[in-house]
Amino acid sequence: MMMPCFSPSTGGLTCKLLYNLPYNSKHGLPTHCVYVLAFDSDTGAVKVVMVRCFLRKRVFPGNDLFGICGVFFQQGEGITERRTAAASALAARHLVASPGDVARLALLGTGRQGLSHLQAMAAELPSLRSVSVWNRTASRAKAFTEEVSGWLPNATVKACPTVAECLEGADLVVTSTSAREPIVMK
Repeated sequence: MMMPCFSPSTGGLTCKLLYNLPYNSKHGLPTHCVYVLAFDSDTGAVKVVMVRCFLRKRVFPGNDLFGICGVFFQQGEGITERRTAAASALAARHLVASPGDVARLALLGTGRQGLSHLQAMAAELPSLRSVSVWNRTASRAKAFTEEVSGWLPNATVKACPTVAECLEGADLVVTSTSAREPIVMK
């Protein structure tokens, strides 16, 4: 997937390249490989390459790509996590009747995207009072709940054993799962 971006006000010209390798998890490797390239908007020359992949070492001597740009190796999935969660929070801001009325969030999926989405939604929805989470692996939902409970001083966080229970009474539903089959039914 390619996501180009140009900001006329700053002259910023970037492109994010992402590919998904779902079976890498069987080998203990990340499922996403991400490259972000920043270009000189006047000349088109590559200025920076940010890599988030399963590279175990620097492949360009001196952290430099053929002497023309800096190369940074990011070991977290921060680029994709933050961008995706920010887009979801922006959508929530514009799609809910009033962000101040969203008291109950249902979060389906408790992986890295689930975590970043909860952070983004909590920042965007100050009226949040309750978060219900579900994950296809119940122990992960429970661990997630324990990890994030202290982050939201005004909200309770609980793990739910079923999707239906998680959705019950929700003002907003966030799905952050790589499920290949539908998980939300009528």
